[in-house]
Amino acid sequence: GTMGVYGYGTSGGEIPEGYIDVILPGGREANILHPAYPGSVYHATKCLDALLWQFYQKNDGLRITDLHQGIVWGTNTPQTIKDERLVNRFDYDGDYGTVLNRFLMQGAMGVPLTVYGTGGQTRAFIHITDTARCIEIAIKNPPASGERVEIFNQIAEIRRVRDV
Repeated sequence: GTMGVYGYGTSGGEIPEGYIDVILPGGREANILHPAYPGSVYHATKCLDALLWQFYQKNDGLRITDLHQGIVWGTNTPQTIKDERLVNRFDYDGDYGTVLNRFLMQGAMGVPLTVYGTGGQTRAFIHITDTARCIEIAIKNPPASGERVEIFNQIAEIRRVRDV
């Protein structure tokens, strides 16, 4: 998963982990999957993933944990650094790639950093070692049989683009 399924709105509120309490017509209370608000086709596909996870849990009884990541940075963990064949790849896409990788490539090439808008947009970040640890914890602690899909946001820090 990705934090991008929530969209990049300006509500300023805390994003709940996957579910939100609502009052339905007639005053009924419910806890539903957080409304999706993707900002790209990539994020729309991740929204579809979330719906499919819900479907398979409900209809086939699968035990599923969906980890919504911020921008993952870094290419090594203590395990991958032991052998160069295990080093994570570094992806760069000048138009649609993550802001961090785009800035790294532009800086390495000596070209001005591309900041869209004012740079006041906030993004969540997490180091690859922390992501690996979150995955390990999720594997060791799956939801109980019959429980709904567990959704956890993986964030270590939040920064404005202009401060990156």
